Amino acid sequence: MEKIAKLTLGDVRPLPQSVRQAGREWPVRPGARGVLRILRMLEDDAVADQHKTALLIRWFFVEDVPPDPVGAFRAFLCAGEDCDGDDGAPRDFDYEQDAAEIVSSFQQLYGLDLLGADGGMHWWRFRALLTGCFCTDCALSAKVRLRKMNPSKADAATQEAIARVQLDTRESAEERRMAALVSERLKQGLAFDDLLAR
Repeated sequence: MEKIAKLTLGDVRPLPQSVRQAGREWPVRPGARGVLRILRMLEDDAVADQHKTALLIRWFFVEDVPPDPVGAFRAFLCAGEDCDGDDGAPRDFDYEQDAAEIVSSFQQLYGLDLLGADGGMHWWRFRALLTGCFCTDCALSAKVRLRKMNPSKADAATQEAIARVQLDTRESAEERRMAALVSERLKQGLAFDDLLAR
């Protein structure tokens, strides 16, 4: 797969409206709201895996579809930067859980109303401005800083604040199913060791 050209300060070209793969351009819908909708859908266990790629194609690509639509989408997400693989670092931010702080930080720092009628901000612009939020004193950076604090070195009030802002753990559908089975067996007074042995 070919990489998307990296955005630089000297770059005077408009932000891309397509992704390049297999030697050609594939038009996309680059708006941040649409990309966030796709990301939310991809993490939703209620959407069957076989439907996720179909929805990504419908929501992101304008016409034809490249040979590797998921790869093309992931490359677009990275805005031309190398973000292959997971570095194993714990998550300290979530688009859904931190939505209020993102909205208020964009308003405070940039005077941009993300909830306004104009939802057409390009994903690359949104991503660059979001990165700026982490480097500046705003609601989002304060929440993330608090999340990164060591509770054992904080006073009681700060420990409580740290606990309130922690990210929810994401359980898979299988983990939720297993927890429900264990709970049901406990209520009935039955053993559940055989479930854990699977």
